[in-house]
Amino acid sequence: MTSERVRGPYVLVAVILLAAALRLWGAACLPLSGDEAYHWEWSRHLAGAYYDHPGMTAWLIALSERVWPGGGELAVRLPAMGCLLLTTALACGLARDMARSRALAPSAVEQAGLIGAALVFFVPLPAALSVYMSTDPPLMPCWLGAAWALFAAIERGRTRSWLLCGVCIGLAASTKLISLQLLGAIFAFLVMTRAGREWLRRPQPWLALAVALIAASPMLIWNAAHDWMTFRFNFDIRQRDQALSAWHPLVFVAGQAATLTPGFLALALGACFARSARARPAMAAVLACAVLPLAFFVLVSFRRKIGVHWPAAPWLVSFVLLSVSLAAREPWTQRSWARWAWRSSWGLTIVVLLIVQAFMSIVDHVARLDLVAGQPRAVLRNLYGWPEVGQAAAAAADALRARPDCAGVFFISNQYGTAAALSFYTPDRPSVHLWSAVRNHGRNYGYWDDWSALRGLDAVYVVKRPLAEWEEPFMREHFAEVLAVESVPIIDDGEERNTFYLVRCRGFDGREPFPTTP
Repeated sequence: MTSERVRGPYVLVAVILLAAALRLWGAACLPLSGDEAYHWEWSRHLAGAYYDHPGMTAWLIALSERVWPGGGELAVRLPAMGCLLLTTALACGLARDMARSRALAPSAVEQAGLIGAALVFFVPLPAALSVYMSTDPPLMPCWLGAAWALFAAIERGRTRSWLLCGVCIGLAASTKLISLQLLGAIFAFLVMTRAGREWLRRPQPWLALAVALIAASPMLIWNAAHDWMTFRFNFDIRQRDQALSAWHPLVFVAGQAATLTPGFLALALGACFARSARARPAMAAVLACAVLPLAFFVLVSFRRKIGVHWPAAPWLVSFVLLSVSLAAREPWTQRSWARWAWRSSWGLTIVVLLIVQAFMSIVDHVARLDLVAGQPRAVLRNLYGWPEVGQAAAAAADALRARPDCAGVFFISNQYGTAAALSFYTPDRPSVHLWSAVRNHGRNYGYWDDWSALRGLDAVYVVKRPLAEWEEPFMREHFAEVLAVESVPIIDDGEERNTFYLVRCRGFDGREPFPTTP
């Protein structure tokens, strides 16, 4: 064994850990986004699922905050990095296993693992998800773990591998319902291939399905008790008002090329369509976990916009296939276009990651720039002032409590992200209620907010924009007294960076402000 082969894995591990530390350090410079704060709010109301998504993300955040109390934003985001590190290790293991099954030389097996790990950790799309805590980071290791377990189950016929695949599918379903595509892809493979149909005559796949249902049971039990709202929201409510469009698929493809780099996208697709990817039943099963969900996203893109991050998990499987193709030096990977795509994409990836790292480090300076139509200053203004407005809201609540006739104070805001962020950044982290008409997201506040219990209390209303013309009159319908709107300017180095607006209200009537049925 050469010294290069000995050093290779250790060098990659060291680089990955250094990059992880730098990303977390940069992420500490940024406040929580509205969605991240909303997911943190879930963690204070732990359940098997929520209106918007299953509950895995909330449980991971709650665990992180229990381990690191007072960790602030990093405690919320740390599970995202942990999920990507786990995904990276799984990619390395799956790539090595697949390379070994093809009887590649030990050096090629090791190379496949290193390439798979490097792609998963450094390609911009999964890299971004390592410092942004949403439902996507925990989905990635569950998806890749299911693909690896499926490969081992079909390659070696082990019952325990089938059961592990079921566990991963159940955990994936407990993270994000988009993971049902994974179950569909595996079922399609079992039905459409001779090897798959042979397995359907055996008990193992059915045992795996039973295990998946058990692993997903907290999510399923919650939904059964709440009119299957997570399913209804994801498969009905948020899918309404769609129309055929030739523009959306172009935007989808462009978004994938931008976040994966065009070269890696082309190479990943090349690996999926290579003969080696379907030469063995186990390889074909892994291929199904990548290609079928990606094809589904393409079809759906003709009717609606696709979030750029939605296909992240199936792309990771295609990166593992690519790593094995490269390690095996398949003929197509030696062509000039493939070599150019490989080198240019790594160069572009390094540039992008350095730019993002620099941005997180100097975001304060970037937010002062007015380059084009007030940007980026206008869009970055919301990075500023959350601790200050939290302090202002707490002071306003204290002023209301100081009145002898005050029975108590609660907080309200008009956007789910603002409500959650205000709660996170206000001292003692009080509950903040959502004072808003029904929108697609944030509807879980409807399960948490008990307006009748707040009858007779005073309130502090905080928003990010000047109040609309209808807001003050509407509030007067529900409060005995509504005081004047107060602006909360966020001043930094003598410059106003952001402005929030605050209203003190007295004597709530206890009526639900925006009655609706979910």
